[in-house]
Amino acid sequence: MLKNYIHNHLLFPCHLNHPIYEILSSSTRREILRMLAYDNSNAYGRRLSKILNISNTAIHRHLRILQGLDNGHELPLIREKGKTKESYSGKKGGEATLFEIGKKLGMFVGIFPDLIHSHVFITDAEDNLSTAELSQLGISEDFSKTKKEPHVLVPDEQQIIDPVKKKYLELYENLQKINEELIELERKMLGLLEEKNDLLREIEATLKTDANLEREKRLFLRLVACLGCSSDRDLSYAFHIEEPIVSKVLEDLVEQGWLATKEE
Repeated sequence: MLKNYIHNHLLFPCHLNHPIYEILSSSTRREILRMLAYDNSNAYGRRLSKILNISNTAIHRHLRILQGLDNGHELPLIREKGKTKESYSGKKGGEATLFEIGKKLGMFVGIFPDLIHSHVFITDAEDNLSTAELSQLGISEDFSKTKKEPHVLVPDEQQIIDPVKKKYLELYENLQKINEELIELERKMLGLLEEKNDLLREIEATLKTDANLEREKRLFLRLVACLGCSSDRDLSYAFHIEEPIVSKVLEDLVEQGWLATKEE
C-alpha cells in the first residue's frame, strides 16, 4: 500500500511524468494546437498537412494522438467540430472533418538546482479553468480525493528539543507558505488567461459583424490583439504566410484605420 508522507493539509505534486508532456513533446502537435487556437474555422487534416508540409498520414496520426485515440492516456486535447466540403485549394471536394481545441490546460514548470516545480491544470473547454483541480496523475483515486483533508504529521513543536529538528520545522513551515502562494498565483494566472480567451472570443464575434471585413483581415486583427504589439515576422510565423503578404495585409488594415504603427 502506498504511503504518503506529508506534514500539513497541502499536497504539492510534482509530476514530470504527466502525459501532457509526452503529448506536447512533438513540435508538429504543438503547431497543430497553435493553428487550431488561431483559426479553427478552416482546420482539417489536408489543410494542416499542406501548411505544415507533412504527409496526410502523418498529420492524421498527430490528430489522433491529440484526440486521445492513440496517446495511451485517453487525454483528448482536441475534438471534432463539424464537417466541411471545402478543400484546401478552395474547390469543392470530399467531406473533411474540422477540429477544435476541446480542453483548457495550464502547465507550470520550474527547474532549479535543488527544486523541480511542476503543476498541470486541465479541464474541459466549457469549464472554468481558474477553479480546476490539480491533475493527480500517478496518485490513486482514493488518495487524490483526500487532498483537501488535513494531514497533520508534524510533531508538536513544544515536544521538539533537538535544535536541528526545531530549525527544520521552522524552515518547513516557511516553505509551505511559499507553496500555498505559488498555487494561488498559478490559479490567478490561469484565471487571467481565461479572461483573455473570453475577450478574444468577443473580439472575433464583434469583427464578424462588419460585413466588409474580409476573413483573412479578421484573423490578423484577432492575432494582433492576442499577441499585442506584433511585427510582420511574428504574424508571418503564426500563420505560416510569407512576410511580404503579411506586410501588405497589415498596411491595408492601417490604411483602413483598424491598426496603427509604432516606431521602435
